Amino acid sequence: MMMSHEQESTPHTLRILYGSQTGNAEDMAKRVGLQAKSLGFSVIVETMDDFQLKELPRQHLVIFICSTTGHGQEPENMKNLFNFIRRKDLPKNCLSRVRFTVYGLGDSSYAKFNYVAKILFKRLKEIGAQPIQELVASDEQHRYGCDGAIYPKLDELWLKLNKVVPPTGSHQDCYSYAIGPSTQDNVEKIFDENFRERYNLKEAVCVKNQRVTDPSHFQDTRLLCFKSIQDIHYEPGDVCTIYPQNSTENVQEFIKLLNLDPKQRVKVNKLDPDYMVNYLYDFIPDGTTIEDLVRYYLDIQSVPKRSFFEYLWPFSGDKLERDKLKEFATTEGQEELYDYCIRPKRTILETLMDFPNTIGNIKLESLLDMIPPIKPRSFSIASAASVHPNEIHLIVGVVSYKTNLKKSRKGLCSNYLARLEPVEGIKCISQSSIIRFFIRRTSFKLPQDDKTPIIMVGPGLGIAPFRGFIQERHRRRLNADGVGSFPDTVFNHLYFGCRYQSKDFYFEEELERYSSKSTIRLQVAISREQNKQYVQDLLKADSDLIVRLMRNDNAIFYVAGNSKLPEAIRIALAEMFSQLDRSDESSDYGEKVVAHLEASNRIQYDCW
Repeated sequence: MMMSHEQESTPHTLRILYGSQTGNAEDMAKRVGLQAKSLGFSVIVETMDDFQLKELPRQHLVIFICSTTGHGQEPENMKNLFNFIRRKDLPKNCLSRVRFTVYGLGDSSYAKFNYVAKILFKRLKEIGAQPIQELVASDEQHRYGCDGAIYPKLDELWLKLNKVVPPTGSHQDCYSYAIGPSTQDNVEKIFDENFRERYNLKEAVCVKNQRVTDPSHFQDTRLLCFKSIQDIHYEPGDVCTIYPQNSTENVQEFIKLLNLDPKQRVKVNKLDPDYMVNYLYDFIPDGTTIEDLVRYYLDIQSVPKRSFFEYLWPFSGDKLERDKLKEFATTEGQEELYDYCIRPKRTILETLMDFPNTIGNIKLESLLDMIPPIKPRSFSIASAASVHPNEIHLIVGVVSYKTNLKKSRKGLCSNYLARLEPVEGIKCISQSSIIRFFIRRTSFKLPQDDKTPIIMVGPGLGIAPFRGFIQERHRRRLNADGVGSFPDTVFNHLYFGCRYQSKDFYFEEELERYSSKSTIRLQVAISREQNKQYVQDLLKADSDLIVRLMRNDNAIFYVAGNSKLPEAIRIALAEMFSQLDRSDESSDYGEKVVAHLEASNRIQYDCW
């Protein structure tokens, strides 16, 4: 019987609560849940914000799994719980019955490595929860990725809980879903209505797909413009989250490999409603074809993790293949798995092709446990809705490279977007031109007062949110009196960086036009030409101006770009404040100023 979420959990009930921005923590929660189920636990897996907060003190066993996003922010789907447990009015023993552990998914190349997991672990202890084990702060930079830290600690966890029972059966007997024939015909929708309502899913057609880098440049960057089919609203700084799809070539190869009927319509039924609550596979419409199931839902281009082999090996009747697959599923076989999968970034599709004597035994329903769902990808919106109503502009770098073993690899979403065929308008809709997306609000926002100075640092693709900022501020400036309220004062300072002026200076003409009209003060660093410069050099050259704007005019400082950029900018800013503001002679004065400005949202980051 399904346990009511308002009932007190039993000692054998393990609740797994996760916070995930890109889907990695969600995938880990699923894998931990499957392992717990095979050991005899009653398992409930859901996002932290799907969980009813009033039930937290009644839980006995909780595993928290979370990532850190941006510059130390919590994922969107754990904000409510994260904010709640940090309330200062909570009694110190309010979670005294809760035994817990926290698994953080992080990347040590980011300045605030596993920051959210560390805060969560510390705060849970402060309000009385009892840790079963110390915080597990996994690192994507580890040789085996986050699995390298989490899997050994999971083995330790099951022993500490002392609830390990003989497995209920091999994974292939423990399906989460049943897949059967459907009586529905002509089902065209991707994702059912519940999913569309839950995420406010929209559809748009591509009306422009233009390469904006020189053909001789190694990076293929696209400016993509979409016209929404439904009315949309967003603010500058918001994010467009897109559900990509597998290429026709890969879909056909997968279907052929597993000898599936692409036109067969199926119905997917969830067998355990408490397991992976609101998981993507829960929203597959009745009547979906096998071809659409593979195209829109199964992430066959992802690199298989250890859990994939835990599922796959029992299907093999071939001794050589079975032994190899089983080895990949063991702790002792992780070095082999690294060399086979992780290092060359071998995909699930490629892996299945290497085991021809096994794939014929795979059951259709097992695919939804074995293969993770396609994760949505987020892009900073590079337009202002007030200037381009019902349109979304994105600037996207197409990911295409060769591994150390000279294998060609292509990013799923960027190549999907690059393949889109632009059409004349929304009346010319075809599947080859449509995207499915939702808008995610962010804290990366313009100040309410248009006279508050803003400093924008956005090299490369980091220009995206600032194009929206500039368009919006230019519109407001012109609309104030029809001509321009303050033509002699520039309130918007943009520091852009590229490799070559002639090859990857994004929006050059547009930015120069805004500069000529005094909407922005434009500074450009070019790093691969004769006088090499980086945006940090431009900032240092303008240190007097920047310190004055930040100290006297309450300017807001924005940084957008790759994950290594914030630390470099922080160092540059700290040096500026230490050298130019002598009100405090302490050696770490500049660092303290930067930390204070970050805490008060006067310095904001949008990095990936």
